[in-house]
Amino acid sequence: MLSPAGFAGATTSAAVSCLDGSATQPVSAWPRNIGRFTDSSTVWGPVLGWWLWAPCAANWPGHTDSST
Repeated sequence: MLSPAGFAGATTSAAVSCLDGSATQPVSAWPRNIGRFTDSSTVWGPVLGWWLWAPCAANWPGHTDSST
């Protein structure tokens, strides 16, 4: 994340994750969901929640070049 290439990789990862499966809770549910993720793992819960769940809940734009 400290370089443009690192940021591009992280945002690509979030976009791919959102295409694979959207969030079932709206972004307004972040206090409950991030809290639940934190309860399951003090370190990784918030990291993965903000990195993977939050972008999908916010309808992160994504696209695919694959026709399958």
